[in-house]
Amino acid sequence: MAAPDKPVRAEGPLATHSRASLLAPAARTRHRLPAESRAFRKISFRSRTSVRGMIPVWIPTQGLHRRVCFESKLELIFITLAVTSGKVADLLEQPPAVNYCDASGKERSHTFDFLITMHDGQRHAVAVRPEERAIAKRFDADLALIGSQLPPDFAENVILFTDSCVSTADAINAMRYFELLKHADPEADTTIQEAIRSLYRPVSMSDLCAATGLAGRAYRAAFRAVMSGLLRQVSPGLIDLNTMVAKGGAA
Repeated sequence: MAAPDKPVRAEGPLATHSRASLLAPAARTRHRLPAESRAFRKISFRSRTSVRGMIPVWIPTQGLHRRVCFESKLELIFITLAVTSGKVADLLEQPPAVNYCDASGKERSHTFDFLITMHDGQRHAVAVRPEERAIAKRFDADLALIGSQLPPDFAENVILFTDSCVSTADAINAMRYFELLKHADPEADTTIQEAIRSLYRPVSMSDLCAATGLAGRAYRAAFRAVMSGLLRQVSPGLIDLNTMVAKGGAA
């Protein structure tokens, strides 16, 4: 594999959401306990300096929910962005370590934070770091060196995901969307989709929802519609009742 100049910043595969959603599988399996984590490295959940835990994530390639562990808030944000993008078929945290030789020729090993497989079959090895720390330690250069020596069957690409890769609003929107996908409401979704078909100009989320008579159910359905591409935000930012929306490309 040719050595990259630098690892790819997480702005391509996870930048936009598609119409594919987790609604149907979530509805089918909501009463089943998630399967155990597949992490190859044991994760300690005790820390005084970082947010740690696990969340159930739908894994399309396996047709089930599985516990995915995280060791920081930034890792949790990455997970929600990945699984709500509609583009990720599989997500493995703490995949097997890869061996490489550093600049001095010494053999070392590195464990990526995530290994994600896209629906098109491409695999991306993901390192999650705070931007300030990544710059201070010249982590870009380290990842480029590791990426140049990755086994071809491990991943085709290396991604560095930092807090500069996502805005606070986009992170919050993705985390809210992740929660809303757990609670299917086909009636509200259908009602909002019918309202969207009659849209010819931008309207506020408040006005769109008020026209349906479904109150909070309509807002949650409209939020899902924005994130799945049925609706388009007229301007970026936190999605709320004042957000102006228009018919999206997936409608």
